Amino acid sequence: MILPFTHPSSTQLLERVKNIFRTKNIRQRKDRHIIFLCGGPIKPRARSVRNRFLKYSDIALPQFRIFLAEHASKDLSRHNQPEFVNLADFESFATEFADCVIVFPESAGSIAELGYFTHNKKIIRKLLVVNDSNKQNDSFINIGLIDKINHKSDFRQTILIDYKDPEFLTIKQRLLDRLPTQQSSKFVYKQFDKLKSYQELFVVFQIVYLFRALKFNNIVYCISEIFGNAREKKIRFLLSILISAKYIERAGDDLDYFIPASNVTPFLEFRSYDINNLIAEILLFYQKVHLESYNIARGASS
Repeated sequence: MILPFTHPSSTQLLERVKNIFRTKNIRQRKDRHIIFLCGGPIKPRARSVRNRFLKYSDIALPQFRIFLAEHASKDLSRHNQPEFVNLADFESFATEFADCVIVFPESAGSIAELGYFTHNKKIIRKLLVVNDSNKQNDSFINIGLIDKINHKSDFRQTILIDYKDPEFLTIKQRLLDRLPTQQSSKFVYKQFDKLKSYQELFVVFQIVYLFRALKFNNIVYCISEIFGNAREKKIRFLLSILISAKYIERAGDDLDYFIPASNVTPFLEFRSYDINNLIAEILLFYQKVHLESYNIARGASS
């Protein structure tokens, strides 16, 4: 625990936040979707279909947040103690929080990912393969991996596009047809390690959203105080996913603060309670006990 939560008044504040999570009517929104995108290289001038779809989605799919495993793993390696992270295990972990996994099998790496995902009963249901219409021979990929996916995925059948001149409207329509946009379900308060995987992601983002500017140790501390034990490694991975999906950003001179990204709305919706009042109370707390947090949080709130 570090400033500002060493101040005695933080105990009452965190207890109040905990009581709100325990007693208020909170709904899990179903119109906040994270898409895990696999395929060719992502570079400013890359001509991979994945790179072109990423640019397309920024404009055509504002209701979806695209997650790239390499961006998340890069954040993990840049801002933490050196630690080996098995990329296959990390990608498997990341798919737990994705609503859909889109794969453009256009590179050796993405084909390997496809094979890896196909052998996981949970992941295969989330797979949407977008294949090259010019390569429909009886290959192992087409009559092996993709055929298996077409029998088990909730997003089947495979979409065929011309990789040389891709048109992405069919992908957009498939996502809109298969992913819910209106329903919501009740969020039931539990110990953090008793929540479902996607609820853990919701909670991590909600804590950053409420407190506006937190260092990593304070995120762990707040979650532990409000929801009980929280494992540091899992929270670090969840933060990297939220950064890649552009739900949160790093801030501060050393980039060690986490703040909510602009123009994002939480996964959790508080009914009959205005959380802006709570955010205002937190900002006042910062102003009294820790001006650095206050200044960064105020920037995040503007």
